[in-house]
Amino acid sequence: MANTFIDPKTTLSATLKQGARELAQVSASATEAFRQSLPRLLDLVNKKFAIDARYCCDAFLGNRLDFLDDMHKHLGDIFQAVYEFGLFESLVDEFSWYVSTASCRGFKKDYFEKMLAAWKSALHGILEPAKVHELAALPGFLVRNLDGFLGMPQPSDELEAEPQKRLIKLLLERNRREAAAYVVSLAKEYPSPQGLFQSLLAPVLHSIGRLWQSNKLSAADEHAAFEICRYIVFRFCDSLGREPKKSIKAYIGCVTGEEHALAAEMMAEVLNLKGWNVFFSGRSAPLEETVRSARQFQPDVVFLSVSLIPNLPSARDLIIAVRSSIPGARIILGGAAALAAKHVMEKWTDAVVENIQDGTRKAFAMVIRNA
Repeated sequence: MANTFIDPKTTLSATLKQGARELAQVSASATEAFRQSLPRLLDLVNKKFAIDARYCCDAFLGNRLDFLDDMHKHLGDIFQAVYEFGLFESLVDEFSWYVSTASCRGFKKDYFEKMLAAWKSALHGILEPAKVHELAALPGFLVRNLDGFLGMPQPSDELEAEPQKRLIKLLLERNRREAAAYVVSLAKEYPSPQGLFQSLLAPVLHSIGRLWQSNKLSAADEHAAFEICRYIVFRFCDSLGREPKKSIKAYIGCVTGEEHALAAEMMAEVLNLKGWNVFFSGRSAPLEETVRSARQFQPDVVFLSVSLIPNLPSARDLIIAVRSSIPGARIILGGAAALAAKHVMEKWTDAVVENIQDGTRKAFAMVIRNA
C-alpha cells in the first residue's frame, strides 16, 4: 500500500472548522448590540488586559501595548463580521493568522488566555445576559481550542517557481527598476495582464505578507515591496498595446478601510487596455466621498474590492449606498473576503468574482446585455 501524506495543518484546520460550523448563528439583535458597543468593549478589553498582563507578561510587553491595541481592534472587527455574516468557518483562518502573528513576536499561551478572558469579561460587563449568551460562544470556542490554534504549523513563505523567486529577491532588495524590467521581459510568457497578476504577482505578494506575519520582514519593507509592485503593474501595462477607446465607463475602488488595492489597480489597468473609460479611486476612502465621486462619474459598472473579512460590513454599506445613488450601474465585488461571504454578498451585488479574469468577463457580459 502506498504511503499517503497527511498534512497536519490541513487536518487540524479541518477539525477546527467543523467545530466552528457547529456554533449557533447569532441573532440580528445581538449582532447589532455588539456593533454599537464595540468601541466600549475594546476600551474595556484593553484596560482589563493591561491589568491582568501584570501577572503574566508585563515585563515582556514593554512598548508593545500599542501593537496589541491594534490587534485587539482587528479581532473585534473580525468578531463583528463573523457574527453579522455567519462566517464561523472563516473564523478559524482569521484567528490562526492572529495567533501566528502574535506568536512570532514572542507572545505565549498566557497572552491569548488573558486576552480572550478580557473579551468575555467585557461582554458580561456591558451587554445584557441574553445577548452575552449568544455572543460569548465565539470567544468560548477559541478558548476551548486554543491549544489547537497554538499547534498549527507556521505558514510557509517559500516560493516554487523561479520567476517568483527572482522577483521577490529584487523586491526585498528594493531594486525597483530591475524588478520592473525583469517583469516586462516576461511579457511573452503571460497571455494577459490577468495571467501575470495571478501567476506571478499574487503569489509573490502573498509570500511577502507571510514574511511580515512571521516577523521576518518589517512593515516598512512590506510596504516598499507593495509599492514597487504598483510601479511594475504600470510599467508592464504601458508596454502593451491598447484597444481603441470605447464609451463604456467603469468605476473601480476599494471599500472603506481596505488598504490592499493592487488587484483593483490591476483591474483598472486591464480595462484601460481594453479601451474602457476608467475612474480608479484607489485604496480606502470614506463612504460618502466614494459615493459622490462615483455618482459624478456615472459608470456602467462599479468594481469594488474587499480582501479582509473585518471590512465586510463596510463593503455592504458602500454597495447599498452606491446602488441607491446610481441605480443603473452594475456592481461587481471581488477579493478574498468577498469570496468568503459570497453567499451573503451576492444579494447586494450583481456578481461576486473570483479574480481579475472572472471580473473582466462578467463585466463585458453585463455591458453587452445592457447595450
